[in-house]
Amino acid sequence: MSFPLFLRSALVVCLGAASASANEEAALQADLEALFDRYNREVLQVPSDSMDEARITWLERQPLASAAYKATHAKLYRDALKADPEVGYGADALTCGQDYPDAGCRVERLTLSGTTGEALFVSRDPAHQHLFRARLTKHEGKWQLEGTEPVEPAEPAAK
Repeated sequence: MSFPLFLRSALVVCLGAASASANEEAALQADLEALFDRYNREVLQVPSDSMDEARITWLERQPLASAAYKATHAKLYRDALKADPEVGYGADALTCGQDYPDAGCRVERLTLSGTTGEALFVSRDPAHQHLFRARLTKHEGKWQLEGTEPVEPAEPAAK
Protein backbone atom coordinates (compact mmCIF):
# COMPACT_ATOMS: atom_id res chain seq x y z
CA MET A 1 0.00 0.00 0.00
CA SER A 2 1.40 3.38 -0.97
CA PHE A 3 0.62 6.63 0.85
CA PRO A 4 0.69 10.01 -0.89
CA LEU A 5 3.89 11.96 -0.31
CA PHE A 6 2.21 14.62 1.87
CA LEU A 7 0.85 11.92 4.22
CA ARG A 8 4.26 10.25 4.50
CA SER A 9 5.85 13.64 5.25
CA ALA A 10 3.23 14.42 7.91
CA LEU A 11 3.81 11.01 9.52
CA VAL A 12 7.58 11.57 9.63
CA VAL A 13 7.09 15.03 11.17
CA CYS A 14 4.69 13.67 13.81
CA LEU A 15 6.97 10.77 14.71
CA GLY A 16 9.96 13.12 14.89
CA ALA A 17 8.07 15.46 17.26
CA ALA A 18 7.09 12.56 19.50
CA SER A 19 10.67 11.31 19.80
CA ALA A 20 11.96 14.84 20.43
CA SER A 21 9.52 15.08 23.34
CA ALA A 22 10.69 11.72 24.68
CA ASN A 23 14.31 12.85 24.25
CA GLU A 24 13.53 16.13 26.00
CA GLU A 25 11.94 14.27 28.93
CA ALA A 26 14.85 11.85 29.23
CA ALA A 27 17.38 14.72 29.16
CA LEU A 28 15.41 16.71 31.74
CA GLN A 29 15.11 13.68 34.03
CA ALA A 30 18.87 13.13 33.82
CA ASP A 31 19.53 16.85 34.48
CA LEU A 32 17.23 16.88 37.52
CA GLU A 33 18.77 13.75 39.02
CA ALA A 34 22.27 15.15 38.41
CA LEU A 35 21.29 18.43 40.10
CA PHE A 36 20.10 16.69 43.28
CA ASP A 37 23.06 14.27 43.23
CA ARG A 38 25.46 17.25 43.09
CA TYR A 39 23.54 18.99 45.88
CA ASN A 40 23.77 15.87 48.04
CA ARG A 41 27.50 15.50 47.36
CA GLU A 42 28.52 19.20 47.44
CA VAL A 43 26.27 20.59 50.19
CA LEU A 44 24.55 17.98 52.31
CA GLN A 45 27.56 15.72 52.85
CA VAL A 46 29.97 18.59 53.55
CA PRO A 47 29.73 20.02 57.08
CA SER A 48 29.50 23.80 57.26
CA ASP A 49 29.17 26.34 60.05
CA SER A 50 26.42 27.99 58.03
CA MET A 51 24.45 25.35 56.19
CA ASP A 52 21.70 27.82 55.29
CA GLU A 53 24.14 30.17 53.56
CA ALA A 54 25.84 27.20 51.86
CA ARG A 55 22.47 26.09 50.50
CA ILE A 56 21.68 29.59 49.22
CA THR A 57 25.07 30.02 47.55
CA TRP A 58 24.96 26.61 45.90
CA LEU A 59 21.46 27.08 44.44
CA GLU A 60 22.31 30.58 43.16
CA ARG A 61 24.99 29.00 40.94
CA GLN A 62 22.63 26.47 39.34
CA PRO A 63 21.33 27.35 35.85
CA LEU A 64 18.55 24.76 36.14
CA ALA A 65 16.90 26.78 38.95
CA SER A 66 14.81 29.79 37.93
CA ALA A 67 15.71 33.28 39.13
CA ALA A 68 12.37 33.49 40.96
CA TYR A 69 13.01 30.23 42.82
CA LYS A 70 16.54 31.29 43.75
CA ALA A 71 15.18 34.52 45.25
CA THR A 72 12.35 32.76 47.13
CA HIS A 73 14.76 30.10 48.42
CA ALA A 74 17.28 32.69 49.66
CA LYS A 75 14.56 34.79 51.34
CA LEU A 76 13.19 31.75 53.16
CA TYR A 77 16.59 30.91 54.66
CA ARG A 78 17.64 34.48 55.42
CA ASP A 79 14.32 35.28 57.12
CA ALA A 80 14.73 32.15 59.26
CA LEU A 81 18.31 33.14 60.16
CA LYS A 82 17.10 36.59 61.25
CA ALA A 83 14.38 35.04 63.41
CA ASP A 84 16.71 32.46 64.97
CA PRO A 85 20.41 32.88 64.12
CA GLU A 86 21.37 29.70 65.94
CA VAL A 87 18.93 27.31 64.23
CA GLY A 88 18.04 29.14 61.01
CA TYR A 89 15.53 27.29 58.87
CA GLY A 90 16.21 23.97 60.58
CA ALA A 91 15.52 21.82 57.53
CA ASP A 92 16.37 21.59 53.87
CA ALA A 93 13.95 23.51 51.66
CA LEU A 94 15.32 22.10 48.40
CA THR A 95 14.93 18.45 49.37
CA CYS A 96 11.96 19.03 51.69
CA GLY A 97 13.23 17.48 54.89
CA GLN A 98 15.89 17.14 57.54
CA ASP A 99 17.20 13.69 56.72
CA TYR A 100 18.07 13.23 53.03
CA PRO A 101 19.08 9.68 52.05
CA ASP A 102 22.83 9.20 51.53
CA ALA A 103 22.05 7.27 48.33
CA GLY A 104 20.13 10.28 47.02
CA CYS A 105 16.85 10.34 45.16
CA ARG A 106 15.74 9.56 41.63
CA VAL A 107 12.90 10.78 39.47
CA GLU A 108 10.07 8.28 39.79
CA ARG A 109 7.70 10.18 37.49
CA LEU A 110 8.10 13.20 35.22
CA THR A 111 5.02 14.94 33.83
CA LEU A 112 5.33 17.79 31.34
CA SER A 113 2.41 19.70 29.84
CA GLY A 114 2.92 22.82 27.76
CA THR A 115 5.18 25.08 29.81
CA THR A 116 4.67 23.46 33.22
CA GLY A 117 5.66 20.18 34.73
CA GLU A 118 6.51 18.25 37.85
CA ALA A 119 8.91 15.54 38.87
CA LEU A 120 8.24 13.14 41.73
CA PHE A 121 11.47 12.20 43.52
CA VAL A 122 11.81 9.03 45.60
CA SER A 123 14.71 7.71 47.64
CA ARG A 124 17.14 5.35 45.92
CA ASP A 125 17.39 3.56 49.27
CA PRO A 126 14.19 1.56 49.89
CA ALA A 127 14.95 1.49 53.63
CA HIS A 128 14.92 5.31 53.76
CA GLN A 129 11.57 6.59 52.57
CA HIS A 130 11.78 10.14 51.24
CA LEU A 131 9.44 11.78 48.71
CA PHE A 132 9.23 15.27 47.29
CA ARG A 133 7.86 16.99 44.23
CA ALA A 134 9.75 19.46 42.03
CA ARG A 135 7.69 22.06 40.15
CA LEU A 136 9.01 22.97 36.71
CA THR A 137 8.37 25.69 34.14
CA LYS A 138 9.71 26.24 30.67
CA HIS A 139 11.45 29.62 30.22
CA GLU A 140 12.76 30.63 26.80
CA GLY A 141 12.73 27.01 25.62
CA LYS A 142 14.51 25.61 28.69
CA TRP A 143 13.03 23.75 31.65
CA GLN A 144 13.77 25.24 35.06
CA LEU A 145 13.14 24.27 38.66
CA GLU A 146 10.48 26.56 40.20
CA GLY A 147 10.27 24.98 43.63
CA THR A 148 9.92 21.82 45.65
CA GLU A 149 7.35 20.56 48.11
CA PRO A 150 7.08 17.52 50.36
CA VAL A 151 4.89 14.58 49.44
CA GLU A 152 3.41 12.47 52.19
CA PRO A 153 3.89 8.73 51.65
CA ALA A 154 0.74 6.87 50.72
CA GLU A 155 -1.10 5.27 53.58
CA PRO A 156 -0.86 1.47 53.64
CA ALA A 157 -3.80 -0.22 51.96
CA ALA A 158 -6.50 -1.50 54.32
CA LYS A 159 -6.58 -5.27 54.72
